[in-house]
Amino acid sequence: MKRIVLLILLITQTSFLFAQREMYVSAKNGLVVRTTPNKNSKRIGKFKYAEKLKVHLKTGKKINIIDHGNVLKGEWYKVSSTGNKSLIGYVFSAYLTNSEIKNTFKFISYNDDSDYFFLNVKDNKDSLFTFIHNTNDIINYLKDDIVEITWKHDTIVMAGDNSITEAVKLLISSKKIKDGSVSRFRKKYKKKLFYTVFNENKYSNSYLDEIYLIVEYYIANTKNRLLNYAIKDQKKITYSLENTIRNKKSYLLIQITSSFEHKTIPLRSLYYDTNENKLYDYDLPNDTLLEIKQ
Repeated sequence: MKRIVLLILLITQTSFLFAQREMYVSAKNGLVVRTTPNKNSKRIGKFKYAEKLKVHLKTGKKINIIDHGNVLKGEWYKVSSTGNKSLIGYVFSAYLTNSEIKNTFKFISYNDDSDYFFLNVKDNKDSLFTFIHNTNDIINYLKDDIVEITWKHDTIVMAGDNSITEAVKLLISSKKIKDGSVSRFRKKYKKKLFYTVFNENKYSNSYLDEIYLIVEYYIANTKNRLLNYAIKDQKKITYSLENTIRNKKSYLLIQITSSFEHKTIPLRSLYYDTNENKLYDYDLPNDTLLEIKQ
């Protein structure tokens, strides 16, 4: 009977050591891959942060590493990437996690005009990240909203005459955890912004929606005293759109106005460069354009 029990335990332990499972890289600077389970062995590559790996073997060889003053305990795993199967070697297990990676970002924009949908966000260092969104989740965030994103590295096939496989950051799920400036503005200012179009220009509805969000973001973050007064007192805020030329360059001129004591008062003049997607504030005393961070 003892022999049977020992045999079962041996089979269980062996299965545990050799069972294949998927894990994710949690080291933000990437995870070094070595030829053998030894920290002095040759480096043969590096897996990316959040990359999905397949564990082929848990060696049982324990190792402790000091990282920024913290002692990390783990062992050597033999792994390969699910995306790049040619890279296979040994890594330190303390930099692996069973779950997909979660990070907090500031929402910037969402593009659903192509075969794949793109979610654009920025981290706390103002670096831009783009995630591929292919789930049924509805994205209704507003610019500057703080969102928690669960994601992983993966590959997609780009449609075309010659199909190309590209490495991407794949969105698994997301949720808003804090209102941004536009969300706060909409809660404070209960009205819609109004706009008029001059020169009988025919803009598409999607373009007008894009400009609306740009103007709204500017107003939500403005330090202009009169604009903030109009927001506080729920005054009607209007902007006009007109194509114009300045210094031989084409711009969309955006004039923001409001009503005070039954009079229409001009508040700000903005110039939008549609080719470079840049917004400028007009500095009247110096007759110059100052770029506005978006």
